[in-house]
Amino acid sequence: MSRDEPRLAAELDALLPRIASLQAARGDAQERIVEAGRGQAEATARAVELVAAVQARRKVESRAVAEAQTARDRALVDLGERLYTERPKDLTRRIDAVEQRDLAIATSERRAIELRELIASVERGPLWRGRVLWLLLIAAIATGVVFVLTL
Repeated sequence: MSRDEPRLAAELDALLPRIASLQAARGDAQERIVEAGRGQAEATARAVELVAAVQARRKVESRAVAEAQTARDRALVDLGERLYTERPKDLTRRIDAVEQRDLAIATSERRAIELRELIASVERGPLWRGRVLWLLLIAAIATGVVFVLTL
């Protein structure tokens, strides 16, 4: 053992600088890992802030669009009321045509509502009973025709 001691000491002396450099590299790597973690946390925080900002902007824009639509609808209603009450002479023919179309649409809608109510009031039981009776009658006539033809 005492003979191997100088050789082992020499090998250890040769390995110590390498071990030190590996430990330094490990320390540097750990520092880079910590720094990358900080960078990732900062990037995540920035992304969250950007998402929140975009969502807030979207809400503001949605409100603005809704307000613009409401203002547009209000302006159109006001214009319609003004045209209805004032009836400018140069637009009389056009307004009459619009009123005739409006009357035709209203009449059609009223008729459609009446027909839906009429269809809804039909009882399904007697309707099916009538269909079955008609099928039986047609079957009886077909049977009679077949019987007469086979004689």
